[in-house]
Amino acid sequence: MYWILPFIEKSGIVKNFQWENIRKTVCLYGEKFNVYMDGSDGIADDYGRKEYADRILRIVEDAKGKPFLLFKQWYSPTLCEPIVEIAEQNGGKVVPFFMWAGADHDHFANWAWPNRNLLRYESAKADKPIDIGMCVRLDKYKIPKPSKFDKRISWKGYEWFGFGQAIDTGYYEHDVRRQSHEMFQKSNFYYEHIQNVPFQDYIQKSLKWKAIMDLPGIACVTHRMMEHGWLGQCVILKKNDVDFAHSWKEYYPEVDYSLPDWQEQVGNILDDHKLHGERILYYLETFCTPEVITRYFLEQIDMFESKL
Repeated sequence: MYWILPFIEKSGIVKNFQWENIRKTVCLYGEKFNVYMDGSDGIADDYGRKEYADRILRIVEDAKGKPFLLFKQWYSPTLCEPIVEIAEQNGGKVVPFFMWAGADHDHFANWAWPNRNLLRYESAKADKPIDIGMCVRLDKYKIPKPSKFDKRISWKGYEWFGFGQAIDTGYYEHDVRRQSHEMFQKSNFYYEHIQNVPFQDYIQKSLKWKAIMDLPGIACVTHRMMEHGWLGQCVILKKNDVDFAHSWKEYYPEVDYSLPDWQEQVGNILDDHKLHGERILYYLETFCTPEVITRYFLEQIDMFESKL
């Protein structure tokens, strides 16, 4: 989240940040090389395509021939292949990063984070009559299709990143949230869905859920994995190959909803929901604090510079 930026500034490695010189990207300019921090959502694999290369192409242009290091917020070894390939062809390197720019940063940072110990206590003591809860809109999610001028770039990205005029070529869509909502409605689980409620009300309601379901929107996972994880709650992710620099795969349970035994998978998680919540919290407190993220950031920069 944005909370890491003060820690990076305190490290003394940068004098100032330049934000939005490239869309949703922090740009750090050095004498020998540049560093970029991706703040985008990435892409869910439910769209059936790999991530666009619009940002990395602008970074290559912005670097003006200098080596560069890109910290990728939502890194997938399969979905990010086009980005990695272009970076390596142009003296750059892409490394996995962490979620540092969240959609509900203000609500979380200004209320849930300062009150996290109280909320953890309330969650631990609360009766949990609801097996699975979810607070999302059930809309279809969409991303723009490729530009007619360059298939590596979306038609909206063509304009967003300054390549030229945006000419509408349509959208890819997925309806995973509604489909999953209907699956859980028909299941044997006690399931609750809410939407369009204030953030604090949503968090308070979630304290009565054994597990929170975090499903793809634009990205494979969302800020909910962090918000609920920091409160010691069990969060179930849809199976994917996205990960952070310090892997979450042994801590956050994932379910493959395409398999016939998906209800058994969920049931096994619910049987140990308290343990899963504890493991998630341990992961976040061990690998995802601002101090740990900043240390990783500085180590990667040192390693990159040492190989120039």
